[in-house]
Parts: sequence; structure tokens; C-alpha cells
Amino acid sequence: MEHHYELIVIVDGNRDETESQQEFTRVGETVTQYEGNLGEIQPWGKRKLAYEIRGRREGYYASLFFSSGGSRLLSELDRSLKLNENVLRHLVLRREPGSAPPPPALESAGVSTEAAPIAEPVPVTSAPDA
Repeated sequence: MEHHYELIVIVDGNRDETESQQEFTRVGETVTQYEGNLGEIQPWGKRKLAYEIRGRREGYYASLFFSSGGSRLLSELDRSLKLNENVLRHLVLRREPGSAPPPPALESAGVSTEAAPIAEPVPVTSAPDA
């Protein structure tokens, strides 16, 4: 059974916008490499972080929408994002079938006033270290 996911990624704000777009594209390539179906990549732009992460006050945000039938993609995606020094934080959410479409880039001036569908965080299990 194929499930639908949303991945929210925050990339180091000290990079320029082109480099952040390249990071989002690399994440999308990881999705397709592990037989996921990449949908839309919605960049939100550079935003101030709620709190300092690794000495950074700003980051580039984006949502990536994809679907997959296997858990191998999720564990590999989690592993590669944790190892990537440019990625400050990431979160994978499983979207319910038939839920409303994602809001369009959360409005360029701020977060949309319309309620987004509620999604459950997906626990990512990794293989034990060998």
C-alpha cells in the first residue's frame, strides 16, 4: 500500500538561496532513488528560527510531498538528512488519503490563516548498528 508524506526541511540560513534550492533538489533525488514518487517541492524562503540551532538564527524552509510503499525510503531519508551538515532540522509527516491539498507555500507574507490538515508524525526506525 502506498502512503503519502510531507517532508519539512530547514537548511542552514548562512547558505545562499541557490545552494538551499540545490539541497532541496538532492533530497528529492533521494526520494526517487529509493523508489518514492516525488510530488511538489514548495520552498517557503528564508525565515527566522524560533530558537538558535547550531549557532544559526535563520534557515531556508521547504516542504516536499512524496509517496512511497516501503519503509526503506523513510529510514534512508532520515539517515541522509541527519548526516547532511547543511540540514538543521527535518520532519516527516504522513498525510491521510483524501486530505485537503497542501496550502500554497504558506503565503509569502506569513502562514496562511486557513487550517491545514492534521498529520501524524511518522516514527522512523533505523536498523541496529552492525
